[in-house]
Amino acid sequence: MKKIFKFDGVDCASCCDKLERKLSKIKGVNDVTLNFMTQKMIIDYENENTFEEVKDTLAHFEEGVSICRIG
Repeated sequence: MKKIFKFDGVDCASCCDKLERKLSKIKGVNDVTLNFMTQKMIIDYENENTFEEVKDTLAHFEEGVSICRIG
């Protein structure tokens, strides 16, 4: 499933890169791209269990990180 999300709460481009690397290591994530300037995340994942792990990773990355589906 390929989906697009708006993310918020990531304070710098370096943190965005770090988060992208963490998310890409999750089993079941086929591809993920975070763009700090547009605050968009494009992610291709296999199933809802994978997405639950993605949400858990986001919640524990930095306080205040959130996502909202836009596509």
